Amino acid sequence: VLAEEVAVRDVVSAGLRSLLALHGYRSVETPVLERADLYLRKSGGEMAARLLAMSDPGGERVSPRPEFTASVIRAYVEREAELPLPVRWQYAGPVFRAYPAEGSPVTQFTQIGAEMIGSASPRADAEVVGIACRGLADAGLREYRLVVGHVGVLSGILEAMGLSDRAAMFLLGSTGRLREGDAGVSAVKERAMELGLLGHRPGENKLADLAKDLSDDELRALLQSMVQGTRTEALGSRTPDEIVSRFLAKLRRADDPRRVEQAIDLLAHLCRIQGEAEPAFREAARHIQSRGLDPAPVARFQALMDFMKTTDVPARGTTVDFGLARGIAYYTGLVFEMQHDSQAGVVRLGGGGRYDGLIRALGGRGDVPALGFAYSMERVVEALRAEGRAAPHGGAGAERVLVVPEADAYPQAQAHAGELRRRGVVAEMEVSGRTPEEALAYARGADLTAVVVVDARGHVRETRLKEGSRAAPRSA
Repeated sequence: VLAEEVAVRDVVSAGLRSLLALHGYRSVETPVLERADLYLRKSGGEMAARLLAMSDPGGERVSPRPEFTASVIRAYVEREAELPLPVRWQYAGPVFRAYPAEGSPVTQFTQIGAEMIGSASPRADAEVVGIACRGLADAGLREYRLVVGHVGVLSGILEAMGLSDRAAMFLLGSTGRLREGDAGVSAVKERAMELGLLGHRPGENKLADLAKDLSDDELRALLQSMVQGTRTEALGSRTPDEIVSRFLAKLRRADDPRRVEQAIDLLAHLCRIQGEAEPAFREAARHIQSRGLDPAPVARFQALMDFMKTTDVPARGTTVDFGLARGIAYYTGLVFEMQHDSQAGVVRLGGGGRYDGLIRALGGRGDVPALGFAYSMERVVEALRAEGRAAPHGGAGAERVLVVPEADAYPQAQAHAGELRRRGVVAEMEVSGRTPEEALAYARGADLTAVVVVDARGHVRETRLKEGSRAAPRSA
C-alpha cells in the first residue's frame, strides 16, 4: 500500500477513531499473535478454515489474529474484576485470513472497530449500529446501505421446536446453504443425515431401529449383555454400568428426525426473507405461525428496528435479512453489515453484532452481554474512491513544499523548514544537491505545492506550483 492510499486511509481512520473516542470508546491494543484455540472455541467452521495456525518454537499452536473480537474479550476476561460496566473499547490494526478457495493463500487487511461489554439493552444495540453508520457518513460515503438480521430469531424458533443444542448449532451454521434454494436444502438434509440428525438410512443402524420398540429396562438389559465379558482395559476408565447409562441416554436424547426436517424447511423459508422491514417482518411471522409457533422473536426484532430509528441509522437504505449470519458462530442476537455496490459486486465495508455467550466461552465468570463491529478500511477507502470522495494527502489544499538551500545556506534553510513545520506545513529538505531548476522539476513530479529557495542571508524566494495559501514569508 503506497503513500497516496496510505494518506487517504490515515485521514479516514483518524476520523473514525475520533468519532469512537467522542462516544467514550477508549483505545486498546492486543497481540497480533494469539493462541489458535482462542479463535477456534466459538468462531465456527468458516473462520477456522481461514485461520493461519502454526506451531511456535515451544510447540504451541498459535495464529495471527483473523479478527479482533476474541482477543479483546480475552483481554477483558483477564481483568474483568477491575472494570466497571459497560466497558467501551476501540481498536485498530492488521488482521490475517486465508482464502484458499479464491486462490489467495493469505490476505492482510486493516480493521478499525469497537466493542461494548456489559449491556444487554436495546440502547446498546442501537448505539453500536448508529456509530457504525455515522462513521461512514462522516467519512463522506453516501451510497452505502445497512443490512440487519437477528440470529436470536432463528435460535428462538429452534428452541421452541424442542431441538437439541447440537441440532440447533448445525442448522444455524447452515443458513448460507439454506438460502441457495432446493439444492442447498437438499445438501443440508444430506449432511444432517450423515450426522444422525435425520435418523439413518434403513439398515444402517440396527440398534437404533431396535431401540424404538424397546422399553428403557429392555434396552438396558440388551446393552448390558453386549458389554458383559468385555475386557476391562477395552472399556477405559468407565465401568460397564456407566457405559451402558451413557449410551442409553444418547439413544433416547436423539432429536426427532421429523422435527429436524420441519426445522430445516422453516429455516429455508426464513433465511430467504429480505428487503424492506415491514413486509419482511409480516412474511416471517406468517411462516412461523403457519407451523403453530409463537412469532414473539420476530416482534422483538421489529421493536429493536423501530428503536434504532431514533439513532444515526439511516432512514433510507436500511433493509432486513433474516438469513444474515456473517460466517462467525459466536453471534447470538442482532447482526448487521454495511454494504456498497461495485462493478465486481457487493462490497462488505464492515459489520458486527451481539455475542452474549462469548465471554463465558473464553473463561469469563458469567454471562456478560457484549456486542461490537469493525470496518474493513481498505474496502471503505475503495468505496470512497468509487464515489469520488477520497481526498489524498490529508485533504485538498494541504501545503507540501520543498526547501532548497543555496550554496552555504543549509543552516538557514533548516531553520526556515523548522518554522514551516511549526506552522503545520509539510516541509521536505532538498538533500540531493539539485539546482533550483532541477528541484522545481522534482517538486512538480512529486505533486508538491511550492518550492522555497533560501540563501545564506536567510532570504526566501518562493515558486508556487499550485493554488493555495503561501508557504512562507519572504525572509526567514
